[in-house]
Amino acid sequence: MCDATGFDGCFTAGTQKEPATFYKTGNWQILDKCSYLQKGKVVCMLLNLKKITFTTLLLIVPLCVLYLISCQKELKDERKQAIFTSEANGVCLGVSAVGLYFRGLPLNDSNYLRFSVNVSRTGSYDISTDTAGGIYFAASGSFETAGAQQILLKAYGVPQNAGSFNFKVINSSCSLPLVIHEPLLSFGDFQFINTGGVCNSPQINGAFIEGMNTAPSNNVTLKVQVLNKGKYVFGTDTINGIYFYGAGEFSDTGLQEIPLYAFGTPQHKGVYSYYPATTTTTCSFDITVEDPASAADYSIIAGAGDPGSCYYTVTGNYVTDLALTKANNATIAINVDKLGTYTIMTNLVNGMVFSASGTFDTKGRQVINIYGTGTPVEKGQFELTPAIFGPHLQTQDACTFQVTVF
Repeated sequence: MCDATGFDGCFTAGTQKEPATFYKTGNWQILDKCSYLQKGKVVCMLLNLKKITFTTLLLIVPLCVLYLISCQKELKDERKQAIFTSEANGVCLGVSAVGLYFRGLPLNDSNYLRFSVNVSRTGSYDISTDTAGGIYFAASGSFETAGAQQILLKAYGVPQNAGSFNFKVINSSCSLPLVIHEPLLSFGDFQFINTGGVCNSPQINGAFIEGMNTAPSNNVTLKVQVLNKGKYVFGTDTINGIYFYGAGEFSDTGLQEIPLYAFGTPQHKGVYSYYPATTTTTCSFDITVEDPASAADYSIIAGAGDPGSCYYTVTGNYVTDLALTKANNATIAINVDKLGTYTIMTNLVNGMVFSASGTFDTKGRQVINIYGTGTPVEKGQFELTPAIFGPHLQTQDACTFQVTVF
């Protein structure tokens, strides 16, 4: 109970199941109350009427108003939480890992978990796993419909140790084993084609702009000589805010080309050298980071509606668990007011992202290709929204396009 001597205010507390008793003793009065706050605790504020002054009121009344607002917001937020389960009859509905995991190599958008749930009440969610081997998985968002659904939990961190680890989804009985490999251990053997340590004819794709986030369209294609078939993974150090990473599998030996994708945000303009490496060879390639002033002014053209449909076509076959290639792309209509570099990227939907990066050399209305990356997770029709990345974003109506996965 509050000690009513020598104080202008005090707090009493209870629990979520046992609300607090609100005391009214002598000249003490309850100013406000709410059912409970975070971590299952409830509070009430009391005021000693004997000691009240006009100055005290000026100080306390605004605090009380803010307190009431915070109570209402807390209770409102709690009511908006989704209700869902990840089990049926005590059995996990499903959780699986996607991507390759190697000690010391940063994770990217190809690393995530597929987590199945059954939603009984729509609302917001926040789901994560425990941390093992230096990494964890997490996702937050909102369920708009009830029923069976699948969530993609993105991977975070850098694997610190190789070995087999068990990841448990917090507040769920679901868990899964995951192997983090040693880099290149028992994997395909290859060498970079180079001259004097410089990569031969690297193909640099996309525009690299100071302060502009990279997209999947920012990548480098390198020539390699494959000596033994098998999986591969390699990357570069982080230089000027970005690094390059490549992973896949060689199904044959001989001369081949493989892509490395850029991650991060260039910090400064200029020319920077990157050194992809395996256990036996390395070579260098240069990336030119341009001034933001070189970015184009342009907008994506949208049809009627909110959002309206993009003026688009979709090319390629989209099949669950089959990785997208350059044959999977879409065209969208844009209008260019100022020539320069551009980057366009969609949101991540059902494991897929479409993006493009390059330079406009003509003004006016035109059509560009945006290329798909990732692996479709589920069958159905999915809606993606392309957006402009960079410093010269124009006001535009949002537009969407549809991709059907079989």
